[in-house]
Amino acid sequence: MNADGAPSDAAQALPDVRSEHSGSFVRLAQLWGHPGHFSLVLAAVDNIAYRDALIERLGQIAPAERMDLGPELGPDEWLIGAERAQLAGSGRLHLCFPLDRPRGALWWQQANVLRERLADALPGIQVLWLSDADIDAMAHQAPDLWNWREMVVSFTAVVTRTAEPVAGSRFEPASGKEAVEVMARLQAIEQYLARSDLEGAGSANLHLEAAQAYWRLGQMGRSAEHARIAALAFSKGGDELHAAQAKAQIARCLHVQGQPNEALRLLTSEVLPVFDRLGDVRSRAVTMGKIADVLQARGDLEEALRIRREEQLPVYEQLGDVRELLVGRVNLAVGLHLRGHGADSAEAARLLALAHQAAQQMQLPEASQVAQLYQKLFGMSPP
Repeated sequence: MNADGAPSDAAQALPDVRSEHSGSFVRLAQLWGHPGHFSLVLAAVDNIAYRDALIERLGQIAPAERMDLGPELGPDEWLIGAERAQLAGSGRLHLCFPLDRPRGALWWQQANVLRERLADALPGIQVLWLSDADIDAMAHQAPDLWNWREMVVSFTAVVTRTAEPVAGSRFEPASGKEAVEVMARLQAIEQYLARSDLEGAGSANLHLEAAQAYWRLGQMGRSAEHARIAALAFSKGGDELHAAQAKAQIARCLHVQGQPNEALRLLTSEVLPVFDRLGDVRSRAVTMGKIADVLQARGDLEEALRIRREEQLPVYEQLGDVRELLVGRVNLAVGLHLRGHGADSAEAARLLALAHQAAQQMQLPEASQVAQLYQKLFGMSPP
């Protein structure tokens, strides 16, 4: 590590950090070089070999002790490992959790009780390499320990979302400059959330923003984690509207993660009734679109088409919401193409042409993507 806190040349030369994780690794490397005080870092991973390569890379900056927490080991073994690391004099500890065996609620509740002893045992940096599921369990079952975290970084694979049929900018994970900007905002959010005086609505809103940012990066586990925290905080504060929005984000993640039944249950029983009760017609239409997305993935194409025709597009037309109308038309066109009845092709072409025209008028990036979709389905450019 250089004097200015940047990773050394040797560290920078090491391979195996994926480009989408470079920002997370730089943040971790900076803290790794100068821990200074007790620092608890949660590092989300989903690949053992990749995790080990990252640990080796950090070892080139400064050595550390490592402990693999097998499924049979309790939080007291974590405490013993921290004490051993302190005796070794490194001031740094890698704690590796099994990625396929998340800890139960009781394990994290016991760890929560040990938090002060864990900090005293090793007043340096402790990096917990664990799955998204364990991070979610920690946030809910060990809230005091969770609040002591220095940062949360993710080294999980970016998920390409295939469940949503529209090829619009909001349906693709951010990349390039946009991804860098999203990651910078996430870093700022984590810093705000680390403040002890930040609670209530302020904290809840930041968690919801983080959930949406992680969605933009394609990190569904991290998105769902922050959305759950936000939903709980909003509910405790009596904010039904924002709690429902956070739950809708959870459902969105569940759908993409291959849990359509749970996503549908959440949308129909905990989200939609709130918007109905509050008379929020736009949010209701958006939610109905999400329900249609899930139904289409489950093969209930007729009901999905009915929802888009009768409960989405008329609302957007009445509200004059041109962008949502554009997206709704593309979704309906894709559904019609999938069904393939006699008149479906002509209607799908008309809807895509209208969407393309609207996107061009608003100078949206969707214009080229809708044109590509039209070319793919009908072998020609849109009129």
